[in-house]
Amino acid sequence: MRITRIRAITPSLVTLNILINCFCHLGDMDSAFSALTKIIKLGHQFDVFTLNTLIKGFCINNKVREALEFHDKVRALGFQLDEVTYGTLINGICETGRTRVAIELLQKLENEPVKASCSNVEYRH
Repeated sequence: MRITRIRAITPSLVTLNILINCFCHLGDMDSAFSALTKIIKLGHQFDVFTLNTLIKGFCINNKVREALEFHDKVRALGFQLDEVTYGTLINGICETGRTRVAIELLQKLENEPVKASCSNVEYRH
């Protein structure tokens, strides 16, 4: 799918993240990555929400191996991921019945700096 500007309206990072999420839920990972490319071309800086959405997209489409490979590439580029990333990966791995691999990932995390996503926390009284 082609993402274009309409009447000089440039989509925001939030809009493109929503689009990525929609493509992932449709199982169209190619279009999701096209939206990521658009983010970069527009000069937006993608964030952990963008990366988590793509990782979840792989997982919900039964492409856990690809999710792990994408994770490795992103980490190699120096991006720091958060607890949502690892929760998503561990859940995806467990859903494939590979609990040993999930436990190994969890053990590796004990030595990794994992950023907390405080913006994802909702407090209720």
